[in-house]
Amino acid sequence: MNPINNLTDLTVTEFCEVTASEAPTPGGGSISALSGASAASLAEMVANLSLPKDGSPSPEFLAIKEKANSLQARLLTLVEKDAASFDSVMAAFKLPKATEEEKLRRKEKIQEALKLASKVPLEVALVSTEIFELIPTLLEGNQNAITDAMIAAMNARNAVLGALLNARINLGSIKDDAYVKAALRNIEESEKMARESEEALLAIGYKKLSKE
Repeated sequence: MNPINNLTDLTVTEFCEVTASEAPTPGGGSISALSGASAASLAEMVANLSLPKDGSPSPEFLAIKEKANSLQARLLTLVEKDAASFDSVMAAFKLPKATEEEKLRRKEKIQEALKLASKVPLEVALVSTEIFELIPTLLEGNQNAITDAMIAAMNARNAVLGALLNARINLGSIKDDAYVKAALRNIEESEKMARESEEALLAIGYKKLSKE
């Protein structure tokens, strides 16, 4: 399969096909970012459905609509950015290593690429985390779309945890101990927050559904 320059320009079918192929990208990192983008899209949809039909002011839902749209755009950019960062790692491993100088340069480039490949999923997780902040208000919005708000929370959790798994595997090959320890602390805190946020939001959603 030929290299893909713009993953987000593909149709859904094409994206799934290239993911399923032997091509190294897109992989779990891009899929995590896409999961976050889908969560933001659902959040924006629920905000749209919660706006008053008579056109009266609704600053709360308008603000969520704008925020969700911004998060979606950022996460779609990260779909591409994650794939590019992994490609950089692959390119670094292919650098020549015939001389001592080449070996040293190759090691440095590999470490640089691995750090970037860990930073991108950390960014995916950070951006996806912001989606959780939108859900409580959306759960109070259009009650016909309450399950969409719940699914947004679920996809946001998947985006965060998936991205952090990718960060973890890259950290395993990074030699900078201080960087790795700081990143792991960040990862553990973010994983805990994502799980707890999803659980709390789904509990609210299920409670509302049980009253219908």
